[in-house]
Amino acid sequence: MKRALIGHTGFVGGTLLAAGGFSHGFNTRDFRDMAGQHFDEIVCAGIPSVKWLANQEPEQDRAAIRALLEVLERTRAGRFVLISTIDVYPDPARPLDEDADLAGLPNQPYGLHRFEVERFVAERFPVHTIIRLPALFGDGLKKNALFDLLNDNMVDRVNPAATLQWYPTRRLPGDLARIAGAGLPVVNLVTEPVAMRDVIARFFRGAPVGPDAEPAPHYALRTKHAALFGGTSPWIMAAPQVLAAMGDFVSRARRR
Repeated sequence: MKRALIGHTGFVGGTLLAAGGFSHGFNTRDFRDMAGQHFDEIVCAGIPSVKWLANQEPEQDRAAIRALLEVLERTRAGRFVLISTIDVYPDPARPLDEDADLAGLPNQPYGLHRFEVERFVAERFPVHTIIRLPALFGDGLKKNALFDLLNDNMVDRVNPAATLQWYPTRRLPGDLARIAGAGLPVVNLVTEPVAMRDVIARFFRGAPVGPDAEPAPHYALRTKHAALFGGTSPWIMAAPQVLAAMGDFVSRARRR
């Protein structure tokens, strides 16, 4: 089976690559080699994921994405899987699920451009799955508040007032297999929201974080498909499960 992974050297892509099953890997250096080829399946984890940079330099962000899409316009796939983001929702504090119509809604460049990728994929590849991920943690983590706390990096910018949804990347290969078996076109892999102050109190007590500050990021998105993943509606993992998985990750990271 000819299976391609775009973004195989990145955080999410590296997790998928380690799980095996891919015959081809592409990244920013060689993705143009895909043009004209046919794959049984393409998994794309190669859309840039630095949110602040996309919002600060939106034209450069769109240009980088467009370069990949131009190649995909000349590439065929029996099935296409896009790793996207829950930031396609303009207001992630609203309890919306996969049925929400996001077309035409104003959003920051990061979310807007990635929703444009979702629409491209849906139109270009008849058999497709769009996976929307929240904040992540797992081996190879390179950025976000949890990374900063673990690495004593700009800890004063961590806002305890934030409420985030966290996903352990080690679940991703298995969750993708479940989604493929169910034939779902769009899935929010969202977990029960966890207050950042609870993460700090549990794993980083005494860290010199910033003060509570509003407006803070608040995420409360939902999924219709929690049962497929063993979760209780409307999330695939309850907060205690998320914190337990995060604790395992934090312990491993501190031993390195």
